Amino acid sequence: MKYSLLKKLSLAASSAIASILLCGFPLFAQSIETVKTRAGNLTLTRSEDDGFKVKIRNKVLFESQAEFGTVEGKYPRVNPKLILLNIGDGALACAGHFYIVDVSKNKPAITDAFGNCNTAPKILYKNQTLTVKFPDGSKIPAEDSGAYRYGAAQTWNYRNGKLRKLN
Repeated sequence: MKYSLLKKLSLAASSAIASILLCGFPLFAQSIETVKTRAGNLTLTRSEDDGFKVKIRNKVLFESQAEFGTVEGKYPRVNPKLILLNIGDGALACAGHFYIVDVSKNKPAITDAFGNCNTAPKILYKNQTLTVKFPDGSKIPAEDSGAYRYGAAQTWNYRNGKLRKLN
């Protein structure tokens, strides 16, 4: 008697799991990274249906169909006001772009995409200014740069809510 009940429950559970897998139910959003800020938790999520999202206090600040997103840095490190993100899809033309989330004001904001497609810039935070320097990739032979193509050197400054390209 107990064996037959266990067998029925096992079959029911297996059927339920199979139907979920076969029917293509949407995948749940997976939290990739979370950063505690003075404005609340900043989370990066990715799901098959909804794509990539940047949220603060569960409010969407940015969304795209990007394949990945990472926190490259938090400035200052304790109680960060600026969060540097690398978001992209790993395409051959451009691996990803950078964005800065600014939570220093009452309303969190995110910059437009910037960078030269290089995913390893030099980053400096000094005197409340975030400087992001992308190396020159235009002279790198194709066999040395991998599949990705990088543009000319670029330097960007972010201060007081303004993103400026210096060169």
